[in-house]
Amino acid sequence: MRPQTSHVAGTLGYMAPELARTGKANTSTDVYAFGTFMLEVACGRRPIEARASPDQTFLADWITDCWDNGDIVAAIDGRLEKRFVLQEAELGLLCSHPVAAARPTMSSVISYLDGVAALPENLNSMENPNDELITERNYTVPPLRITESFVSHGR
Repeated sequence: MRPQTSHVAGTLGYMAPELARTGKANTSTDVYAFGTFMLEVACGRRPIEARASPDQTFLADWITDCWDNGDIVAAIDGRLEKRFVLQEAELGLLCSHPVAAARPTMSSVISYLDGVAALPENLNSMENPNDELITERNYTVPPLRITESFVSHGR
C-alpha cells in the first residue's frame, strides 16, 4: 500500500512557495523548510511575526533586505553575541530562496556547513547547472490574516 497525500499540510512560514501553490512536496521543499529553521535559530524569531513591523513580518524577506543592504548582522539574535558564523545565516537564505531551482541540495548544504564548499557570492541570482540564469521573482498576493493561538492555564 502506497500512502498518498490528499492535501497540503505544513506550517505557514516553513512551506516553500511552490508547495503552497501546487501541493507537491519534494526534496527542494524540505531544503526550504531547513533554511527557514536556520534563519529562525540565527535570528531568534519565528518565520512569521504578526506583531512585527510590516517590513519585518516575514523573516526570510527581512533578512534578505538586511543582506541586500550589507547589514545581515542587524538580523542576528544579539543573544548569540560573537558565537555565530555569518555564513550560517547566508546558507539559511540560500536554502529558503523563493525559486526552487536556486536552492542547494542537502548534500551541498552539508558541504557548506563542513567548510568543504564556499557559498555563492550572490544569493539572489544564481546560475544552475544548465547555465540558465535564475533570478528572484516577486509575486503579489492578497494580504494574509495572521492569528495567534493563546492558551491560558489558570491557577
